[in-house]
Amino acid sequence: MKSSSVIVAVVVLFISGCSSSMRFSSTLASGQIGNYSPHQKTSRSLTYSPRTRSDNEKPNESSQDSVLTSFQGLASYYGNEFNGRMTSSGEIFDQSRYTAAHRSLPFGTFLLVTNLKNNATVVVRINDRGPFKMERVLDLSYAAAEELDMLRDGVLEVSVRVIE
Repeated sequence: MKSSSVIVAVVVLFISGCSSSMRFSSTLASGQIGNYSPHQKTSRSLTYSPRTRSDNEKPNESSQDSVLTSFQGLASYYGNEFNGRMTSSGEIFDQSRYTAAHRSLPFGTFLLVTNLKNNATVVVRINDRGPFKMERVLDLSYAAAEELDMLRDGVLEVSVRVIE
């Protein structure tokens, strides 16, 4: 009797663990995904439910499923100890690539990030979740941080615009 209860419990846990849920929706006008050219115009619209957005990160529209087009706040960058580890998207983190972590934007989203101190810009692709300090809006790769000239400061005020 006791072993049959354990078997039933294991089967229920296994089945419930196999279910999935969609957290994000992404609408592409022409199905375009792939290489980004900074001069390329796109009509991609990104929607999401703002579950863990910080106070510094305010979308342009205030509906429940907002279209997040731009925001600003503090950005930091990954330390060397994360290089070679797996990201939340399943990719291996490479500090020499132009990538970033955001708490809720869909993986593969391209952002134009501007250093508000010197107006340096870089295009990054979201491939991880974070940052885990709520006052920050992005975690950037080392290469992206270097491009923005933020290595010495470590944390920087940035403006971010979704471009694809």
